[in-house]
Amino acid sequence: MYIYLTGGRELDIVERNIIGVKHGESIHLDNLEGIVVMDLDNFGRVMGIELIGRADVLKKLREYSDF
Repeated sequence: MYIYLTGGRELDIVERNIIGVKHGESIHLDNLEGIVVMDLDNFGRVMGIELIGRADVLKKLREYSDF
């Protein structure tokens, strides 16, 4: 499962038009069940979280949403 997130801070005109938003890095979160990877953009904002082998998270999300 991949959870897409949006940045908490809006980019200014220079960041948006000159620098641009790109994938920055992926951080593997250790000491968790399954595989959990957090993707950051080049400004250090979280873009999304990949969950592999975490059916418990999907089950819990379904309790609170319509998907």
